Amino acid sequence: MVLLGTAPHESLFSTDLIKTLVNHFWSRYYRAVIFGGFIPFLIYFLSLLFYVSNYAVIGIDVDFWEPSTEFFLRWVVIFFILYFFSFEIRCIIRDKHLYLLDIFNYVDVTSFGFNIYLVFQASKGKH
Repeated sequence: MVLLGTAPHESLFSTDLIKTLVNHFWSRYYRAVIFGGFIPFLIYFLSLLFYVSNYAVIGIDVDFWEPSTEFFLRWVVIFFILYFFSFEIRCIIRDKHLYLLDIFNYVDVTSFGFNIYLVFQASKGKH
């Protein structure tokens, strides 16, 4: 698989062996990809987009723990931040110091940090 990822030509992906492997693995991991990655990310993205659009700039007028749409949405966003950050933790454990050599890992972790910051800045609101 490492050789496949570093292959210089895309024509390698059109071989019968590769097509068979992709078909086999896609049918095997389809549910995990859709239900473990795509749908949670879609919920996270839309929730964060809605939250930031409605609360990050103007803040909230209610108490931090008062049940409201903002309260529910805040915890949905925080849950999914932690959910996706758990994938980063697994990568850190797996790759150890090599994790630090990939610039995209910095982007991922920074994104989680900014999202947490936005949520808690909005929740400080206009009190």
